[in-house]
Amino acid sequence: MLAANEFELVELSKKLETLLIEIKAPWLRTHFSLVYHTIFNKQNFNYLEKFCNDIVAKYPNLIFDSSDFTSLSESALVSLLKRDDLQMEETKIWEYTIKWGNAQNSTLPMNLEEWSKENFLTLKTTLQQCLPYIRYFHIPGKDILDKIQPYKKIVDKQLWKDLMQYYLDPERPMKSVILPARSILVLTDGSAETTRGLGKHITEALTFDADDHGHQEKAAALIVVRSKTTFEKIKSIIMTQKDDGYFELNENVIKELDVPKIQVITTVQKYTTNGKLKKPESSSWWSTALTLSYLKNAASQHEGEWKEKYDKSQRYLSEQIGDEKAKKQLIDCTDKYVVDNIIKKVILEKKKTAVIAIQSATTPETIETVTSTQKKDGSFGISEKITEELDVTSPDDLITLAKNITTNDKLKSVDSSVWKTALILGYLNIAAPQHESSWGHKYRRAREYLHKKLNNPEVEEEIIKTSNKVIVEKTTKKINKSTTTPEIIKEVVSVQKKDGQIELSEAICKELDISPTKNIITIIQTYTKNEKLKKPESASWWSTAINLSYLKNAASEYENEWRDKYNQAREYLSWQIGDFETEKELLQATDKYVIDKITRNLFKNNW
Repeated sequence: MLAANEFELVELSKKLETLLIEIKAPWLRTHFSLVYHTIFNKQNFNYLEKFCNDIVAKYPNLIFDSSDFTSLSESALVSLLKRDDLQMEETKIWEYTIKWGNAQNSTLPMNLEEWSKENFLTLKTTLQQCLPYIRYFHIPGKDILDKIQPYKKIVDKQLWKDLMQYYLDPERPMKSVILPARSILVLTDGSAETTRGLGKHITEALTFDADDHGHQEKAAALIVVRSKTTFEKIKSIIMTQKDDGYFELNENVIKELDVPKIQVITTVQKYTTNGKLKKPESSSWWSTALTLSYLKNAASQHEGEWKEKYDKSQRYLSEQIGDEKAKKQLIDCTDKYVVDNIIKKVILEKKKTAVIAIQSATTPETIETVTSTQKKDGSFGISEKITEELDVTSPDDLITLAKNITTNDKLKSVDSSVWKTALILGYLNIAAPQHESSWGHKYRRAREYLHKKLNNPEVEEEIIKTSNKVIVEKTTKKINKSTTTPEIIKEVVSVQKKDGQIELSEAICKELDISPTKNIITIIQTYTKNEKLKKPESASWWSTAINLSYLKNAASEYENEWRDKYNQAREYLSWQIGDFETEKELLQATDKYVIDKITRNLFKNNW
């Protein structure tokens, strides 16, 4: 292909590009960085440029966090900055752009305070093709001051003046061009946040009701919680125990419950009808019982560290309450409250991941097929494409689920054509907000149809919300279908050595669609800046940690098969690394890598 391009054999070059994309896509992904740099350095590979940029837009870390990012060509960087769907915070985009610009000029001082007017002019000249594509007006005000202002001299004077004015009086007209915000799906900084790209429809559909989730799903969520509960966190909790066994509510517990401190006890008291447990003096019992329930359910793997304190608090509750039946009711209430709250974040995170997956995979062609069923009256039928996308056998399955979800009796008896129309609208809301310009007019016609049929704005709003939830639930169920089998788990743990180290097996490589160990370690080391984790001796730590992240994130339902091996491997890492923060960083990096690989494979296999 490169030779054909070199000899200007345009038609042959284009044909080879197409074949490479259609037949060798896995190879392209494996050698992504090399391919990406090559096509932009050589030019004229328009098909490959689009193919690669579509991937980078969804997974920017592939390029921006790579070790050779600063050797990226200007045309490649500009092509990414132009993307409205680049999945990265604008502040980070600015920081990476500055990093790239600085790297092109090795003579620039390291210390910004030492920069001269000429230094700023040099950087401005280097970035002249990049700066127009930064979405300055969508950068938080704090970051404008902290990140942009130090480089104020490379920003156009009128733009800087308009920026200052925008944050003081956004309604006043400005001369600068305001680019639209990027369509960010989800931004994460440890936990996912709802952002502009998710939108109101999706935010409302991401609900949690403990009764809607089965025992297996809750157990899997608890495994994730336990894997993130560190010894240091437990130590900070048990250190607060008073001499009599009483526990105050620790900040770590409150944070995990995700409820304001002043509301925790009043909220959990609603779980009981026992008058004795609602008296003012019971608050110390509740805070103690909540702490015990947290230790028992979120930190069972550290039981040896807290068991003595736990028993002491149990004696405190028995003495204070003086009624074993009331004490049991107290513990039952706090157990339920703690479990419901700590698994809530995990389950909602899964739903958000599923939404990202379906949005990333929904194409204009899919939208065309889905909306082609609209009739003259505005109603929609449900095509085979929808049942395939949502992994159901027939539209009736979706309608049945919708009727089970809604609490509105009027909706349980509406015509199936009304439900089918609402479900298609739910699909468009959840799976295709980024393509609204292509379906918005059909959506409005369908809403007019629903308005006439239901003749009740509140019921109409309820059927839309219910349909949105159905799409989220079915998408989540499909995306979280595990391909892991007991045989795979057996193969993974069978290669564990006596010291606890686990080598990467063929099974793991196949499941994660990754290449030989040496290449994996090199790639995954780009997920950290910790120099200790980049030394040659860290290779065994990385392979062990990848196995642990796989077991935890892809095989939680088989925990009984691997828990002992997992604990042994954690001990190996702790002993070998000898530094809690580095160990934590290692496991966070492998979690991110494994989840990223699992999600990508789901994109590939499910859509």
